[in-house]
Amino acid sequence: MAVEQRTVVWPDNMVWLASYPRSGNTYLRSILWTCFGLQTGSIYPNDLSLDVAQHVGHFERAAHGLFPADFLQLPLVKTHEWPVDGRRAIYIVRNGRDSCCSLHQFLRASGYDVDLDTIIAGQAYFGSWSSHFLAWDPQARPNTLFLRFEQLTKDFEGTLDQLAGFLEMPAPRRTPEAHRRTRCRAALAKPRIDARRIDEKRPRGAVRPPARSRDGAAGLSDRPVSARSR
Repeated sequence: MAVEQRTVVWPDNMVWLASYPRSGNTYLRSILWTCFGLQTGSIYPNDLSLDVAQHVGHFERAAHGLFPADFLQLPLVKTHEWPVDGRRAIYIVRNGRDSCCSLHQFLRASGYDVDLDTIIAGQAYFGSWSSHFLAWDPQARPNTLFLRFEQLTKDFEGTLDQLAGFLEMPAPRRTPEAHRRTRCRAALAKPRIDARRIDEKRPRGAVRPPARSRDGAAGLSDRPVSARSR
């Protein structure tokens, strides 16, 4: 059976929430929802179950090209793909070893037979961690806020300041309760990646990474290494 292809015309003022899988995208969305009251969408239809979606303010209709007026004020959309345009973006990166190991554990726990070396080599669906970083080049890309996952977890108040400045919004109130709620919601929100239906979720025009890609990532020293050398 042929898979229906979708073409979504994204708003010009949209901001990408970009990352390699298992790098803190859901945690970032939890912060935006809990502290700023901002709903966020995803390019992947049925990305989250209903019970999970409520913890991150997930707006499902964005993946289907349906944008109500309130969402259009500041459309924020998650992607794990390579960049396809020059729209503003928030790019979050996690230690490459941790990200690849987490993706490996997640897929294995979901019943998929994939080894860690395959993920590191970029032979899995999203390509390699380093090629994803190089494609986005968030430290040099214009109109891009570059965040580290470790920064989100260790410098909560500093992260709020950066997000408020980039999104041109008032800084939210800093309370221990807001931090606690964010962490709880992020812990409860487990993104669902269905490897068997991944091409059905992939939007038309998305750039598929090559099977193998160059290593290294703009001076980052925490790029993945071979599982055999760990």
